[in-house]
Order: sequence, then C-alpha cells, then structure tokens
Amino acid sequence: MIAPDGSVFYGAYTRYNYSQGHLMHFSASGVYLGSFKFGWDVTPGIYQRNNSYIIIIKDNHYPLRSYCDNPTFCPNVRPAGDPQGYFVTALNPTLQVLWSTPSPTGFEWCINGPAIDGNGVSYINSEDGFLYAINPDGSLRQSIKLTEAIGQAYTPVVIDDHGRVYAEKAGTVFVVGGPLRLRAVRR
Repeated sequence: MIAPDGSVFYGAYTRYNYSQGHLMHFSASGVYLGSFKFGWDVTPGIYQRNNSYIIIIKDNHYPLRSYCDNPTFCPNVRPAGDPQGYFVTALNPTLQVLWSTPSPTGFEWCINGPAIDGNGVSYINSEDGFLYAINPDGSLRQSIKLTEAIGQAYTPVVIDDHGRVYAEKAGTVFVVGGPLRLRAVRR
C-alpha cells in the first residue's frame, strides 16, 4: 500500500512471532523505516487526517502453538502485554498504536484489506459472519449480519463511488448501502 507521503507498507509472513508476520514500512526511495508486529495476509487501509494519515489493519494474535523447535524464538508462553485475541488496530505513520479494538464476538477478523470511507469509518469482515463499521476512534459504529462463514477466506472490503460497501462471505458478494443497509446479494 502506498501512503500519501509516498512511503510503502508491505505485510509479510514470518513464523517466529506466532505467525503474526510483520507490516514493514519503506520510504519512497526504498529505505527500511521499521515494522509492526502483525502483517501476515494484510493490506492496510490508509486514510488522511489533518496533515498526516492513519493506518488501519487487522491485528490477530493467534493461539500459541509451536512454530519452531527453538524456545528462545518460539516460547510456549505469550509475552506480557501481548494477549491472545483478534483486534483492529490504528497506527500512526511511525507504526505506533493509536488504538486497538477487540473483536466484539471473539472471532477472527477475516479481511486482507479494510475499506475506509471519507469520514474515517472502517468496514471490516469477521469470521462470525458480520460486517462491522468502526469509527475513527476505534468504537463500534454498526454491524450487519451477512451470513455464517466459519473458516472464512481473507478477502478485501471495498467502497464504490456511491458509498456502497462490497464484502464477500461464503462465496457470495454482498452489497451494503447507506448506513449498513443490505441492498443486494449476488452469487
């Protein structure tokens, strides 16, 4: 994802941090600027705010299991301050956490790219079958049930130029218009 300042954010899989991967940040000229501890299977959403921008990502902290044979790199105890759970997280351009919101139902966020409208509201799929709207401060704005989707594929959510939100669940594309009102279903 290219940010408004021309820098680039790239999510990559890494195994040693409980398979959370890393979101890496590079300058417009390719200089490595840092990383955030989650980035696997994610394209961040970015929206401008004032003279800067905010980065929105899923931030899933998966259950512990052994990912390698070296307990120094893969301990069986999660580090303090790193709870298991599923979060949507807002970051500033230097990858510092602004807020982090847990999944309301404890299910995994099943997106690889959130949609963000002109007001900074993020639209995000969850494995519980709902599409969620999250305010720019991290509070839950609204949700709408699309369909059951346990084991959901990670898919992007998009917004068209009429403000309709498109989300995929269980092989069906849902079109949601207005303040999360289901308008049409296509197969």
